[in-house]
Amino acid sequence: METKHFSAGGSCLRPFRWERLFVGILILCICGCAAGNELTRPEQGQIHFQLGVSYLNEGDATRALAELLQAREIQPDDPEVLNALGLAFFAKGSREDAVESFSRAIMHRPDFSEAHNNLGVVYLDTGDWDRAIQSFKQALKNLLYPTPEKARVNLGWAHYKKREYHRAMEEFKRALVESPRFCLAHHYLGLTYMEMKKFQEAISEFRLAIKYCPKYVEAYLNLGMAYVKAGKSSEACMQFRRVKEFEEEGEFARTANRYLTLLKCGSNKE
Repeated sequence: METKHFSAGGSCLRPFRWERLFVGILILCICGCAAGNELTRPEQGQIHFQLGVSYLNEGDATRALAELLQAREIQPDDPEVLNALGLAFFAKGSREDAVESFSRAIMHRPDFSEAHNNLGVVYLDTGDWDRAIQSFKQALKNLLYPTPEKARVNLGWAHYKKREYHRAMEEFKRALVESPRFCLAHHYLGLTYMEMKKFQEAISEFRLAIKYCPKYVEAYLNLGMAYVKAGKSSEACMQFRRVKEFEEEGEFARTANRYLTLLKCGSNKE
């Protein structure tokens, strides 16, 4: 598992989640085993681990942390347990514990690319760009890493934050060779082109991000801003209105509103 840069708002009515069914099955398994044959210690550890992962997938970091701490008590050297525990710590805002857990996972499995990538994400979150870069490079050394585009995009973002735009551009392009429909890579490449004053290229990348992820609100906003920079007010107005269609309130909506007022877009479509 790897960290994700998405958050879900609360809702009284939530869609059915297979993870919840899986948690229920595990609990039934525990009860059934308790009534019959006793579980071995490794089996107990795996059940706590699987429950923890399921809770993580549901966004319940507190329950995930409780289960994964029990899993670590039983299996203290298991890299998968330590990696998942690092994710739970990170979700709870405990960065130091997350770094320690990911580092321990890597110590027990030096080629554990997911743990290297997750460690790099924590460093990104703390603004330690150089350590983040080293972690992402370590993740990419493993030729068997099934999703190198994730570490590649993160590596590019670390260079972007260091204002090393040419290096960032190279990494985003390489990520898109590995995964051409990767919306985040297109979006980040668009942001990089914006910093390089290549507004037409930025427009193309933002449009591709939207093509592959039609509800990518931030990409609509940045596409509008790229049109502003390119002197295309009418096109910019259209994109800022699209932002408002997806989001009535929030940071993106407020920014879109400011541009709609500044550009005097009016209420009618242009």
